[in-house]
Amino acid sequence: MIIIKKNVREADVVARLGGEEFAIIFSDTSLKQGKQICERIRENIEKNAFIYKNEPIHFTVSIGMSQHKGESVYEFIDNADKALFKAKENGRNQVVVG
Repeated sequence: MIIIKKNVREADVVARLGGEEFAIIFSDTSLKQGKQICERIRENIEKNAFIYKNEPIHFTVSIGMSQHKGESVYEFIDNADKALFKAKENGRNQVVVG
């Protein structure tokens, strides 16, 4: 969560949805800008080692994105979740826009 928070703006909202899933709400951001931010987060997670019991552990992250187009919150989240599933299906460690 620290890497995520370091790579978003103060106006953005970061929330844990549960388990290993997080959501970021970007305000006044184009889809292109949002994807650039998500790519930066993905790259920072990939290049950082986390220490567990004095051993470095490397992680990657798959990100599903969606742009709100007036649909319900549930549909909006579902679109992002479908994009996340595609990212995992396509080999993980990537950003997919749904």
